[in-house]
Amino acid sequence: MERDALAAAFAERHDPYRGYGPGTMVLLRALRDGEPWRSATTAQFGGRGSMGNGAAMRVAPLGAYHPGDLERAALEATASAVVTHAHPEGVAGAVAVAAFCAASGGTPGWSTRSSPTRRRAGSTTVCAGLLDRTREEVAYELGNGARVLARDTVPFCVRIAARHLGDYERAVRDCVAVGGDIDTTAAITGGIVAAHVGAEGVPRAWRDAREPLPGWLSPATREPG
Repeated sequence: MERDALAAAFAERHDPYRGYGPGTMVLLRALRDGEPWRSATTAQFGGRGSMGNGAAMRVAPLGAYHPGDLERAALEATASAVVTHAHPEGVAGAVAVAAFCAASGGTPGWSTRSSPTRRRAGSTTVCAGLLDRTREEVAYELGNGARVLARDTVPFCVRIAARHLGDYERAVRDCVAVGGDIDTTAAITGGIVAAHVGAEGVPRAWRDAREPLPGWLSPATREPG
């Protein structure tokens, strides 16, 4: 991944009216003003870097781009995350989501029990016993993103996705039902499930009601029709 180009694209395309968190706004302004991303991202939060859930929120398409290749998905997710989230927990959240997307893409019967991400990222391990718990119980045990941290967001999303891997609408509705950082949990969970079911697995009415895709996307990335 070309991290310099990615940082430049983030700075150029960010819209301050889209509800970014304050830390992200500070970072993007610094990038736009010409500060190198390596110094800007590591300077955040007293030099610790961000451990937020933003890198995990945006990474699902990258993981889906490498179906079945978890190692490549993890490497690319790391390269993507460090541009904005220097803290290891922020990176780990992105790696987990990307790996789960790569693992679930076109693989019926995928399970958190077999994913190598479960073995690697302790902060995002999903207990098998939670698969039979209610969404509210899972949110209580794992978090629902209310703290806007990778560690209280990604585990919940992975569990919901694992439970409803073939049902995009049900997975997203479960995220909304428990509150918290709803746009982030729905984006992460929906991204994992979409990697498995494809565009046709997303309700047509939802696709019709979405915002138009941005003009900078290449024609090859646009959905036909």
